[in-house]
Amino acid sequence: MNARPETQTLAEIIDWYDGISRALALQISAARSSSLNATNLYPRLFGMTEQELETYQDHQLAELDRLTVFSLVASVEAEIRLDFERRIIARLKDALSLDYRKWHGSLKNHKRRKPDFDEGGILGIMKRSGVIDAHLIGEFRECLRARHWIGHGRYFQRPAQMEKLDPYEICSRGNRLLQSLQNH
Repeated sequence: MNARPETQTLAEIIDWYDGISRALALQISAARSSSLNATNLYPRLFGMTEQELETYQDHQLAELDRLTVFSLVASVEAEIRLDFERRIIARLKDALSLDYRKWHGSLKNHKRRKPDFDEGGILGIMKRSGVIDAHLIGEFRECLRARHWIGHGRYFQRPAQMEKLDPYEICSRGNRLLQSLQNH
């Protein structure tokens, strides 16, 4: 079990995302102005055409979206794992905690230290218990595919979910799942 977690809230991650997005927009605006004034404010961007600046900005924003998606999904996973550990350690008596403890007790030692998370893991037990709405779990599982693609170096085909899973949608899905978990 984790000794000292270093988690981030979804709100902290979205705040960072918004700040970096605004900073990038300001950088592009300043680069456009410096090109008009023939100054070299951003050497890497100096002399780029309007189309090149737009392409650069689009690429940077896409990368920022991907890194934010990764952080958001990882943060939700961390919160769920911490909740799982809390329920196991405290030996809580609610239905989800009892299902968690029964499953945890059936695991081999190495899996007890770091139990699986998705299928056949914590989310699977959460869904099977029926305490948390299966639709919320399914929505979050779609986010896991995006995180998996980013986290493993994007060496395989990009999941279709990436088109509809912007950081705000991931945050919304994560918040709904965590809120439901807190209510049980």
